[in-house]
Amino acid sequence: MSGMTDIIDRVAAICRDAMGVSDLRADEDLVARGADSLVAVEVVSRLELDYGVDIVDVFFSTPTIDALADAVRSHLAHQQ
Repeated sequence: MSGMTDIIDRVAAICRDAMGVSDLRADEDLVARGADSLVAVEVVSRLELDYGVDIVDVFFSTPTIDALADAVRSHLAHQQ
């Protein structure tokens, strides 16, 4: 279970850092909160570096910390 928590914590930290916002909720729409294409590139690039995932489609279809973390977990589960 801690692995899942670690992933969501890491995704949240990346999103908060990229956006310069400290109070993002995991279910909050990042685009509605001000994320633009530059933020998307930074978040997606950092997730690719950390986890080897390409989830740009998730960022633009369901831009939440929860959805990004779920996509990372799903990708990692399929690699095992």
